[in-house]
Amino acid sequence: MLDQVPIEVLRTLDQLPTEWKVTTIGEIALQVGSGITPRGGSATYLAEGVPLIRSQNVLMNRLQLDDVAYVSAGMHQTMSRTALAPGDVLLNITGASIGRVAVVPSHLATANINQHVCRIRLKNRCDPAFVSYYLSSQAAQASIVGSQYGATRQGLNYGQVRQLELPLPPLPEQRAIAHVLRMVQRAKEATEKVMAAAAQLKQSMTQHLFRYGPVSFQGAALIECKESQVGTIPASWDVAPLDVVTEFLQYGTSERCSTEPHGFPVLRIPNIIGESVRTSDLKYVEMEPSHAQNLALADGDIMFVRTNGRREYVGRCAVYHGDPPNALFASYLIRARLKDPVLPDFLLLYAGTSAGRSFLSGRASGSADGKFNINTQILRAVMIPVPELTDQTAIVGILDAISRYVSALEKRKLTLESIFDSLLHNLMTGKARVGESQVADAAGRA
Repeated sequence: MLDQVPIEVLRTLDQLPTEWKVTTIGEIALQVGSGITPRGGSATYLAEGVPLIRSQNVLMNRLQLDDVAYVSAGMHQTMSRTALAPGDVLLNITGASIGRVAVVPSHLATANINQHVCRIRLKNRCDPAFVSYYLSSQAAQASIVGSQYGATRQGLNYGQVRQLELPLPPLPEQRAIAHVLRMVQRAKEATEKVMAAAAQLKQSMTQHLFRYGPVSFQGAALIECKESQVGTIPASWDVAPLDVVTEFLQYGTSERCSTEPHGFPVLRIPNIIGESVRTSDLKYVEMEPSHAQNLALADGDIMFVRTNGRREYVGRCAVYHGDPPNALFASYLIRARLKDPVLPDFLLLYAGTSAGRSFLSGRASGSADGKFNINTQILRAVMIPVPELTDQTAIVGILDAISRYVSALEKRKLTLESIFDSLLHNLMTGKARVGESQVADAAGRA
């Protein structure tokens, strides 16, 4: 694995500011060790008691405690030698999550850890957050991955943890560096929380709109509803099979495609993600224009995934809106060209509801190769709601506005992640230095 890491990353500790020193975890730690896994499996864990931090709770630079386990007070006494203290640095040392690291907050002072998590208790001259951030850097992660023992099992022993090298600025500068990184991390986590709330809003709004139409939550009480083949809908809406509102359904090309950008771009299953067309990972096919014309996508064509190893992915769909230009589609997709009175984007939104998914993936049939499939016959029979075009347009507009807000949040999150990664590398290597005022502020907060 180390040969895959850029050499400049591995040399960073040779290019530090002169007032910094290179040390090891063993030199700055009072204790290095892990906990024990209680015997008895799940029967040992309780709904309440003393928290037990496991590897799945240790994310990168934070703890996820939604699914934390608990042990009894008696078991806690048995594990008391590994009880945590505020400021302990936790490092996952086995499994797929090896290298994830976090600092124990004050409210978990009595928690325990299991054998897959290493506790690093530091001496006073080290800031736990600084050490945690450094261990999450690319250089440290390369060392952690490269130090694993065993041909088949991923893991570190305590000796290898103690030998991990790290830079050590003066303590006030450590705290200032950690403060800068923490501010960016908190901004990213705040953005993630807003993203989760926006996603929940979209889900709730989708359910509301397909049950009552484009009215406010307060106005829903005034809407007369009826039961239909697709569930409860406004009484003014119709219901029809997809066959009635399509000009045609068609399978795509089975011609061999290439990553070489010659010929026509071909949309495949990997390009139908999150109810949208993703233009990354495109493949191309060279084909006579007369033959390609029959497979050319038009603006508003909706493509359904017709086969997948996971049932819930069958029927996933997206609307083509001209990007990439002159695109064709592959044989594992089914193209539907709609006609009035159904808007393609309205049908796309309906396909994402629980009722829509049940009509699509819920009717997929299994095959001998372990995949699930739908075909044009199944699609033709799918029942869909058919509101007036004004209602369809309003519903599409409302949900599109939420989607654009979520997309803006996703871009903000990616920007913050990029800023964090850049700061982490530059601050930990001394290429960027915190100002004297920041150091002084950090010393004042100590």
